[in-house]
Amino acid sequence: MKSRFGIIASAFLAVLAGTQASAQEGAGDEAFTFLRLDRSPVTSAMAGAGFSMTGQNDAYSVFGNPATAAFMDGRTEAAVSYRYWSPEILSEHHITAAFTVKPIGNLAVSAGYAKGIQPPLEGFRGSDNNFALGVSYAINDMFAIGVNGHYAFQELAKDYRLQSFAIDAIAQFHAGGFNVATGIVSAGPKVVSKQSGAYPLPAAVKLAADYTLEMNNISFTLATDGDYYLSGRMAFSGGVSLGIANIAYIRAGGRIAQEGCAVPSHVAVGGGVKIGPAKLDVSYITMNPIIGNSIMGGIGIHF
Repeated sequence: MKSRFGIIASAFLAVLAGTQASAQEGAGDEAFTFLRLDRSPVTSAMAGAGFSMTGQNDAYSVFGNPATAAFMDGRTEAAVSYRYWSPEILSEHHITAAFTVKPIGNLAVSAGYAKGIQPPLEGFRGSDNNFALGVSYAINDMFAIGVNGHYAFQELAKDYRLQSFAIDAIAQFHAGGFNVATGIVSAGPKVVSKQSGAYPLPAAVKLAADYTLEMNNISFTLATDGDYYLSGRMAFSGGVSLGIANIAYIRAGGRIAQEGCAVPSHVAVGGGVKIGPAKLDVSYITMNPIIGNSIMGGIGIHF
């Protein structure tokens, strides 16, 4: 039987192997890459684009762009999602719950929890965990700022975990159908393992923009996102969303990422249906040997 040290070392090596796999078989020198995964089926269906969009993704702002919550039309939005991630290689199950509320004026507060459950190793199922809190404020009708704080940890073996803290700090410009957002995401101290050393978080400087054109009962959104990781890598996502009568949505996108980025290159498609205060969104990832065939679905409600 393996010693506790051997189990922990094996688990950590498995986590790093998964990190490398999800990073296009690159160097994989960053830890907690799950901080950069899309938790919303809306942005997931656009291959990561849509970071700056308002009105479609507010409940998940605590895992994305906190500043968009300040422009939320209603007072409260809540959502839950499930994803089967990398079924061919990693075979992980991801569960996310999040909500956003505007208690007064232009102030918004968000909270959420995301968990990734890994396949069993030595009789133990490891997990990724992300507890998040966010706050944002619209200075006026055109400008907002927002900050998310994350307590993230991985349970690799019984009574053993790796942990760190991270923040997202974003400024957003919003004018009609045009949005621009910029800031830093997943910034924080290194993840320290007594067995394997210290690894940086997948921090990146982000620039995103989108434009929505509305004609009669049709809306068309074009969104772009760029990431410059502090490791020196770069990634770019582009996506489109077609809305019909504010009821049905069709989405698609593509991502190009340098080898070793937290989220690799891929293509995604998806859609959604909105009935009254409730909505259902789904996404499907393809064109990648590691994360291809990943599926995600989520339900939300706003009032």
